[in-house]
Amino acid sequence: MKIEQTGNHEFCSDIIYDNQYQKTFLLSICQYKESLWEQLNISKTTFWDEIFVNNSAIQNAYSSILNSFPGMMTLSGPKGSGKSTLIHKVLQQMTLDENYQNYFVLYYDVLGRWSNRHEYGENVDVLTFLTKDMKNVLYDKIRTDENLYNRMYQGAEKNTFIENTLGNILWDVNDDKYEHIFIIIDNVDQLEEEGTTSRINEYLITLMHFRRNEEELQPHILLAIRDENYGRISAHNAYTDWVAPISLTEMNEVRGVEPAIEVRRKPRSELVYGMDVADKYLKRRIEALKHTQVFNHETIKHLHIIRKRIRNYTNFEADMWGLANNSFRVYAEIFMEFTKYIFCKRKMSLAIFDGYNKGNLIKIVFFNWLFDQGSDDAFISRYKIIYADDLEEISKCSEKRLILTFLYNVMQGKTKERLPTVSDVCSELAKIGYPHTEVIMSIYHLYRDANYVAKFVNVLCPAEVKIDEINTKNFLNSHIYLMPMGIVTIERVLISFEAYRRIAGVYPEDSQGGMFESSDEVVNSFESVQEKLTDHITRHETHIKKINDILAEGGEIFSDYYPRNFLVKNGYHLERVIGAQMSELGKYHSSEKRSYHIQISSKDFHRLLRRYNELKNIINRDYPPTLDSKNLSQ
Repeated sequence: MKIEQTGNHEFCSDIIYDNQYQKTFLLSICQYKESLWEQLNISKTTFWDEIFVNNSAIQNAYSSILNSFPGMMTLSGPKGSGKSTLIHKVLQQMTLDENYQNYFVLYYDVLGRWSNRHEYGENVDVLTFLTKDMKNVLYDKIRTDENLYNRMYQGAEKNTFIENTLGNILWDVNDDKYEHIFIIIDNVDQLEEEGTTSRINEYLITLMHFRRNEEELQPHILLAIRDENYGRISAHNAYTDWVAPISLTEMNEVRGVEPAIEVRRKPRSELVYGMDVADKYLKRRIEALKHTQVFNHETIKHLHIIRKRIRNYTNFEADMWGLANNSFRVYAEIFMEFTKYIFCKRKMSLAIFDGYNKGNLIKIVFFNWLFDQGSDDAFISRYKIIYADDLEEISKCSEKRLILTFLYNVMQGKTKERLPTVSDVCSELAKIGYPHTEVIMSIYHLYRDANYVAKFVNVLCPAEVKIDEINTKNFLNSHIYLMPMGIVTIERVLISFEAYRRIAGVYPEDSQGGMFESSDEVVNSFESVQEKLTDHITRHETHIKKINDILAEGGEIFSDYYPRNFLVKNGYHLERVIGAQMSELGKYHSSEKRSYHIQISSKDFHRLLRRYNELKNIINRDYPPTLDSKNLSQ
């Protein structure tokens, strides 16, 4: 296989050596720094007018917030889904719209302010810090309105102000000018101490019902919280009747089955952004590079071509938005890092993606990148725990893949009538011979890597769990479910990796990727894969026999228990891989509607096809997975 190298050196230097590329893609209105924005030649006005994606769903979101009745709302979504940006859009709208001039707005970022905690004592607890620091923020806010400050305190010292209660201060704000109090709390769940989120919530409930002269304060309160931490609002990991939630994306813990926890919530306004908004987000960030005066027209054009390839992720037979865990931030990372990989590490010419085999090639390149164990890219460092080596395991099936498969089958309703706990997952894998110590460690790495939490799975813990806490009751008894990244991985990504990367081979670092240039190359590649699969099937038979024996000792029937818990669509992993390769093989034969430019003869095609069917039959020969499982979901 041969790829022409044209060496886009100027394009590479633009991307890899100018950090304006990354800064523009991850630019956040929530972390405004004047010097950075000036460097990028972007203003706040430019951000709202040209970069911010303002569609009907987003307008509905901030309209729902602005038009809310007094009470408490939650704004939920995954990390990087735009919660904080939406809040700043609300703040901007309230400033510009004369209909909201009678609102007194207190914005408080829990995570941002937490760095000031040492001002209140060395070991100050969260609630003490919050009550004191919110008053300091409120004091600074009131000082900006001289008439209000003089009316309330007539020049009194700050200590006089601070000694008062937050409820009394807010009550005094409520005069003829300010008829409504609006409190916005961002990152309410981002402090790691157990119980912190629920304690903040309880404090705000008390504030909401603050009374003077038999009347209640009744402020509008908005809490921004990540989907994966939503249960922490209540001390009992339960939702509450009086919260009116607005969800930026569908909350994953209600996929397939309800959590086995108390669920009492009002109807939720779900604003599922999805791929369309994500693509617009990416498109506008690329266009924003023009403001840096570094990226020329040709560079912008190249980036848009790759954006469209990423957008059309059906080429990869998976969901790119799911792979990004429904996060704009992660989606941007995928794009940034993949473009660097294409043009800088592989030094590939953009022209090769416009040929007949562009769909095939980009799949090969993408999966080489996705499973690049030598990569230090941010996204790859989170994703590569599903190592390529796991797929080559000699003695047993990939442990992480089995965990994801089990949780996927729970989501599909094939097993377990309730959301399982971490302990449940360990117990189920123990039944097929996987020791607790290994499984619990794999679960933790699927859950957390460095500072990134809830990757492939989420664990509904009262607080974030460190690696030395994985055998505590907090972790073992917490419910666990698949994140979008885990769903996409188990449904297609692992299979696509096996199918396309194996067919093309594994390239050395200095290679340019892969593209078949002759029918002989196609035939030789598929024959080589079939030889490797023969070896894998031999190991597979040995391992499946071992699992069958272990299950029999425990009184379980293999053909019922194993498919129900550890097979996707009742097919062995190798069987699904072979099916994907057979589908790819068909694209090199003229009978396939989406056939590639290079064709192989009918004789070669049918010979390779027969061999794949023989391999599938060997897999199912001794242990057919659905022998006693006709009632299982298909």
